[in-house]
Amino acid sequence: AETLMSEKQLGALQSTDSIERVADLFGSDSIAYERLGTGEIVGLSVFNSVQKKRFQLKANIDQHIEIVQVFDSIFQTQKGIGVGKTVGDLKKVYTIDQVLPSFKSISIYVKESPLLFLFDRSELPENIKYGFDPIDAVQLPSEAVINQVIISW
Repeated sequence: AETLMSEKQLGALQSTDSIERVADLFGSDSIAYERLGTGEIVGLSVFNSVQKKRFQLKANIDQHIEIVQVFDSIFQTQKGIGVGKTVGDLKKVYTIDQVLPSFKSISIYVKESPLLFLFDRSELPENIKYGFDPIDAVQLPSEAVINQVIISW
């Protein structure tokens, strides 16, 4: 459960925890806080011992975490999908619902989970690499590597 990622948790961090709880749970990591001019914490990034970003959080004004961006492959869904896995791995265990391109990445929505899986746009085939129309799941390269997972709380 320490590395489980779901719509309700990221490792020991629960969707009901406030942003201050992160320091208690990830005390052995480095934490960089994002604050408003008034001092309230509105976000933070957690880095491991070699300064690789593990995840980043955004909170609302009440300190409740709203968005979690996961960059560390240690965190995986119950079906074993996370950063570092391929689109092919994802297709084996989830049903792709929608695929939307953005400026730098491709977002994959699946039917079984509210988590959002992203990979770098540069991994798309040439014929669809530069467009912004929704992409059909069959056009996705199986070898494309997931580089971020987004959880909304």
